Amino acid sequence: MIPYSIYSLHFKLSALIAYYERDCTVAAVCESFDIAVSTLYEWKKRMALHKDLMIGVLLSQKTPSLDFLRRLLGSDDLSDELRRFFHKHGFSFMQGATAVTTRSNPP
Repeated sequence: MIPYSIYSLHFKLSALIAYYERDCTVAAVCESFDIAVSTLYEWKKRMALHKDLMIGVLLSQKTPSLDFLRRLLGSDDLSDELRRFFHKHGFSFMQGATAVTTRSNPP
C-alpha cells in the first residue's frame, strides 16, 4: 500500500519490472497494466530518485557503524561527499525528525 496512491507498491514494481525486462514495447507494458505511458515514466523517474537511497539502506545493514564512522573520518573528500548526499536526499546526517512540508502557510 502506498499512501495517497490508487496503485499498490507491488503493482508499480511489477509494471517497472515488465518495462525493464524489455520483452515488449512500452505501449504493450502500459496496455497490459492499463496505465498511461506518462504514468509509467513518472514511476520510472521516481524509482531512479529513490534507488540510490534504497541501495544505501540495504548496504547499510551489512556495514558496521564503527567501520562507517572510521571511513567518514578518514575521507579526504568528506565535505564534498556529504554535501552531495545531503543535497540529493534533502536531509542532514544525524538529523532527528525532518521538518519538510509541502503546504504553504495561510496569509
